[in-house]
Amino acid sequence: MRTRLRALRRTHVLGALTAALVVLGALVAATGLPGASTSAEEPAPVTEAIASNGPDSSQTAARAVADQQAVADQQAAAAAPAAAEQQAAADAEAFAAYLAALPHTAPDDYWDRMASCETSGNWAMTGSRYSGGVGFANSTWAAFGGLEFAPNAGQATREQQIVVANRVAVLGYGNVRPAGYGAWGCTARVGRP
Repeated sequence: MRTRLRALRRTHVLGALTAALVVLGALVAATGLPGASTSAEEPAPVTEAIASNGPDSSQTAARAVADQQAVADQQAAAAAPAAAEQQAAADAEAFAAYLAALPHTAPDDYWDRMASCETSGNWAMTGSRYSGGVGFANSTWAAFGGLEFAPNAGQATREQQIVVANRVAVLGYGNVRPAGYGAWGCTARVGRP
């Protein structure tokens, strides 16, 4: 009875091992490793060894599977740094092209000089017609998307005001075309960036 149970267990184990190796062989074939089978009907070399040599070859087959996996892991590890470098180079090139396509915006220190001339640098200035450090017309603040930051420029941060100032000068906003640096009376004194 025990001998029969052992034989049944061995048969089930070998059957499961053979099925696993067939799946593994298909995966190895899909990766294109040398010696790997290229069709689903053709068994991989490891499964052939089990089928032709019987139960005693299971250890040899297991070693062959481990060797194939080690080779696949080494190839993947060798290819990963090169692929990552290529992707990083492509990303850097795409970002440089994106930056080159953007209109030139003025640096923050330019807008500080403009605010010094327009409102004596009072970024919190509010009025019925003009607000903010660079003296936005309240209607211009709204037209160029300033309302996404605050109801008027004087209530927005300096950085938010600079975003809207660059929209007015060169970027535009939605369907509103940029007005250029000439929209500010102090441009003649401050100059263009």
